[in-house]
Amino acid sequence: MSDFENMACKAMAVILIILLCFIGVQLIGCTSASNGAINVNKPLIHNIDPTDYPLLGHDGELHKFGENLHKMIFPKHNQRLTQYCAIHFQWENVNVVYSRMEDNQWGYKYIITKNKKQ
Repeated sequence: MSDFENMACKAMAVILIILLCFIGVQLIGCTSASNGAINVNKPLIHNIDPTDYPLLGHDGELHKFGENLHKMIFPKHNQRLTQYCAIHFQWENVNVVYSRMEDNQWGYKYIITKNKKQ
């Protein structure tokens, strides 16, 4: 085998190794999206400050606000209060309605809706 053939074999081996490394990186990539975007899976509920107060809405969904709404006195003329929810990261309207619960007892229901003026 001549020096030229020996150099050609070494060059082909280097090209083959580079090609295999490139294919390996492509197969083990960090995304499964076809457009190459990075998939970010954010959970609905994030780490919440323990000083926030949890509130279960009328639909069974959990909300956390910075004030204890159970001890707050709502104004009579406008029974809606806008608070920032630490779980959903948005402003939400809290309405308090005194009505009959599922167990035929009377009590307060907290109806929570998204604030439209965001």
